[in-house]
Amino acid sequence: MSNARVTSSMKGQPSAERSGGSAPMPPSVVVPVSPRGYWKSLGANSASAVNGDPGDRPQSAMPGQRLNRVMAFIDENLSVDLYISTLAEVAGMSSFYFCRTFKQTTGITPHQFVLGRRMELAKHLLQHERMPLMEVAQKVGFADQSQFTRVFRKIVGTTPSQFRKQTKNLTTDPARRD
Repeated sequence: MSNARVTSSMKGQPSAERSGGSAPMPPSVVVPVSPRGYWKSLGANSASAVNGDPGDRPQSAMPGQRLNRVMAFIDENLSVDLYISTLAEVAGMSSFYFCRTFKQTTGITPHQFVLGRRMELAKHLLQHERMPLMEVAQKVGFADQSQFTRVFRKIVGTTPSQFRKQTKNLTTDPARRD
């Protein structure tokens, strides 16, 4: 289990290194992750686990400082392969204990969290950057556009191209502005 993959990029194919060209993704970009509410509480569970009262956490929850360190590491490295062993090392825990406490603390597995953050970043890039889908895929840790499209559709409920068109229509249609 120490080398379990958290990444969705294809093994053996290089991921693009994250460039500093785009602004950091604001937390307000979170859109419902799927039509069925899959990972509905991605942000809420992790935020309450980090910021909430320690008495609200499960008995063997990950301490907030460690969880913050892991989440920051994940956000800084979304474009590269992430391994459970690496995340556990960042948290200062064994791989087994890290996986167990991460899920108890956040309500989702490390893999689900990484995918959720990748999809949030992808949605932000699709809404605010004019870059090809392949470049978006690489920036969020996918080795190819087709795999990115499959995962995006499964989690978000629409393809990246459709998402870009829908959000473009929302921002350009004067009747839909707030």
